[in-house]
Amino acid sequence: MVADNGRNGIFIEAPSGSFSVNALLNRVEAYNNSKSGISVINFGTGTVKTTEADSVAANNGGDGFTVSSVSGAASLMVVRSVAANNGAGISADGASATLRVGQSAVTGNTTSWSFPNGGTLRSYGDNNIDGNGDGDPAAPTTIAKK
Repeated sequence: MVADNGRNGIFIEAPSGSFSVNALLNRVEAYNNSKSGISVINFGTGTVKTTEADSVAANNGGDGFTVSSVSGAASLMVVRSVAANNGAGISADGASATLRVGQSAVTGNTTSWSFPNGGTLRSYGDNNIDGNGDGDPAAPTTIAKK
């Protein structure tokens, strides 16, 4: 469990340059952080690929789960997880940022989700989205299951 930090709970970063970062986070809990619970960002020209499974991001001042791209590609898969009582439940920020979400709950957040600056947010269509401050808008682009 990661809690009560003055910034992000967990911050995965690809620095400038052509580095590649691959990460898997399983059963992580991030509570009461002043910024995001789980944050993934790519400042470089390489790639960042992260999967978050069976986890909780709750009561954070920023987003529950967020992925950002400054220049290189960054992706975050959130599966069987909960984003509750955050600023935004889930967020993809930047033209090369993609967040995929499946079998997860997004509830009690100020905003269900956001995808500023051309970010891509994709749902597998099997999420529970309810009780958010923005009235629970229609799900983002749905990915066909195979």
